[in-house]
Amino acid sequence: MPQQCTDGEHRPDFDKNGAPLFLMGRRVRIIGVMPDDPNPLLPIGTTGTVTWLGQWTNEHTEQIGVSWDNGSSLILLPSDPFEIDTQ
Repeated sequence: MPQQCTDGEHRPDFDKNGAPLFLMGRRVRIIGVMPDDPNPLLPIGTTGTVTWLGQWTNEHTEQIGVSWDNGSSLILLPSDPFEIDTQ
């Protein structure tokens, strides 16, 4: 996943804090076991649509809100095992 732009250049696919705006409205898919999740609500293959992004001002606000097809409301973190669905 692309990282925050640190050279001061504004890019339209990221906001001023580095949030990946290109994810908004995109479909995503879980491609691995979610870390620290003993009872996975998002099994491998689960898909959903990105509906919001955190403030992206520090590691605790780098969050990706997803409306999951299975009804879950769990957020994604940039380090979670997911991919952008290209189909």
